[in-house]
Amino acid sequence: MKNIIFTLITLISCFTITYSQTWKTYPYHQEGTVINFPEDEGWHDGEEIEWWYTTAHLKGEISGDDYTVMLTYFYYDSLVFDGFRLLNFANETTGEFISEMQVCTYPTLATDHLDIEASLFPSGSTETWTTATTETGELKPFEYEISAASSAGTIDLNYNTIKRPLIVGDTGLFNQGLNNYTYYYSLTGIEVTGEITFGWIVEPVTGTAWIDRQYGNFNPLTGEKYEWFSLQLSNGMDINLWNIFTTDFQIPENPEYRLFSAYVNEDSSFTTSDFELKRLQFFKTPDEERVYAKQWQLISEAHEIDLIISVANTNSELELPFYFFEGSTTIEGTVAGEEVSGYGFAELLHMYEDPQLQISQPIEGWTLDQPISWELLNPDEGNPMFYDIEVSYDDQMTFEPIAQNLTETSFMWNPEGFPTQELYWFRVIAHSIDSTLTGVTQTSMAFPINTSISDQEYYAGINIYPNPTTDFILLDLENLGPGEFEVRIVNYMGQTVLSEKLNNNIFPHEISLLNLHPGDYFIKIISDEFRLVRPLFKI
Repeated sequence: MKNIIFTLITLISCFTITYSQTWKTYPYHQEGTVINFPEDEGWHDGEEIEWWYTTAHLKGEISGDDYTVMLTYFYYDSLVFDGFRLLNFANETTGEFISEMQVCTYPTLATDHLDIEASLFPSGSTETWTTATTETGELKPFEYEISAASSAGTIDLNYNTIKRPLIVGDTGLFNQGLNNYTYYYSLTGIEVTGEITFGWIVEPVTGTAWIDRQYGNFNPLTGEKYEWFSLQLSNGMDINLWNIFTTDFQIPENPEYRLFSAYVNEDSSFTTSDFELKRLQFFKTPDEERVYAKQWQLISEAHEIDLIISVANTNSELELPFYFFEGSTTIEGTVAGEEVSGYGFAELLHMYEDPQLQISQPIEGWTLDQPISWELLNPDEGNPMFYDIEVSYDDQMTFEPIAQNLTETSFMWNPEGFPTQELYWFRVIAHSIDSTLTGVTQTSMAFPINTSISDQEYYAGINIYPNPTTDFILLDLENLGPGEFEVRIVNYMGQTVLSEKLNNNIFPHEISLLNLHPGDYFIKIISDEFRLVRPLFKI
């Protein structure tokens, strides 16, 4: 991991440093957008919620360790406090991760450029994120200074943006989710220098960063859950990507719920909803209470993109202000047929559940010309299920698979090769693509399966009567010839409730049913030569 991230940082920095930066001036505005710099880098009084978010991939110049940092200031007025601050430190080389949230007020929160002074509670410390200035006090366009600290460490970083802003959604204003709107832009290519303190280590760092800016009424604290990604690729392309889930865990095929905006180069960017994001792997938190995705495949045929996004370390879960995952990722794949690599961040508010199942068929009266079918009670479009079907004909002692990795919720079974004169239990197992999430259900009763035509002809001379009956049944087994037989009366739970051994030298045989409750049963006749199962009804 150490060498990979260092190589990626070097490649991406070398690729982007050569770009012309005619845009790097204040004021700056991209035609056709609603975002203006530096004004929209500042606070927007009157918007419901606003946040300033940055992540950085850093290389320690002394230790050689790879670090990642996430810092976010939220403005969300709660009458007592103005908002809160999140600060994550991660040593990606050792896997160590520490997160901290503190509420805060903002003694300084400029409205005409980026200038934040945050007073934290309960620590009482002060942090700043400001636009850099010249010796004469003039703003340095798209350059920033950040100073923040937690119990885990400190950052003092200088940001120098080397790619023009990515205006998300093309215009920077769009609907997001069911009934929300957001203003949104990203700074995707930023050179970083500075110093980090983490644990007992204090060292200079270099690397790259990303800034996300949103304001509006799309509220991650109360709104629909999502998976969001930043991708910084070795070919210079950067992608801002997300899926939003409805309250019933669907991802509609429209820009309000699935979108990515891509920086291609200084002259080109695009936004699309024509892509697929497949979840390939999941993981459970150490307490096994929550499940997040940890690997995805991003496919956009229209833009010739095929990328695998993988979480670098699965320990990057935050507990406040609520449970969610925020951690670094690695990326590999192809763009326009060329191999690329990269890194980024994933912010995961959507969690996954073990599947819950209910069998629809078999039910009483089921026959083999009907499918085995079931229902997934908690479908999640982000986690398509795969299904295995198993049967048991030894009273649930063992189960044998008859179908695996089905994607539909029904299956026509051909029992060729299975014993026909047995009672069968059916079990359905649902699992995620990597089997991290599983669910099992089975029939609450056993079922006979129809015999073949030859079996029906063979057993045509066997009479079981009266059926339905009240107190007894008569068995006429004369056509089977002499021999010993075992007769079992079995309930729909597969439990034997009556058993007798008979000799076929005397017929018909009478079996008393006085001790049985009225209901539906099966009668099983067993010998060394054959097994027979028939329905039996006591009224």
